[in-house]
Amino acid sequence: DIDSICKDLNEYLSILCNWFKSKNLQISASKSSATLFTTFRGDMKKVLDINIDGNVVPTVTDPKILGVTFDPLLTFNNHASNLKTKLQGRNKILKALAGSTWGKDKETLKSTYKAIGQSLINYGCPVWTPNLHDSHWKTLQTCQNSALKIITGCHKIASFEHIHSETKIMPVRDHCE
Repeated sequence: DIDSICKDLNEYLSILCNWFKSKNLQISASKSSATLFTTFRGDMKKVLDINIDGNVVPTVTDPKILGVTFDPLLTFNNHASNLKTKLQGRNKILKALAGSTWGKDKETLKSTYKAIGQSLINYGCPVWTPNLHDSHWKTLQTCQNSALKIITGCHKIASFEHIHSETKIMPVRDHCE
């Protein structure tokens, strides 16, 4: 029962707030947030009645905690979308470094990808990997394929197997799992 959980949490927050006050500290309700993780879609948009010292704690449906975007159903759809956007931006950097007349060599581009692209994928992957939908894996793989084609100088029609064997970089899902 969500209402009884909120009631219990408010009682605890009152005790905690009093303890902080005794130490000349305070908890900021506006800098805090509450999120309900659930398997029931009907509860996803519910506003939680949580207060700190009489101030309402905002209910956030997609909190970002240490760089990982969570969602109420723990599907990590928003995290995958954010990751895709960041990877596309990083691929533009690789493309700029791989200029046709003055570009960097393949090993430098590969090291750069590992530093700015693959590290982004690796961050927090034990948290979001188990629940990510196949469509998001395909999207992330497409971003990696684009980066590997830039690194190798291959055309857009180059096969998946070829670019992975040439760069010796595992596919995204295999690497994360």
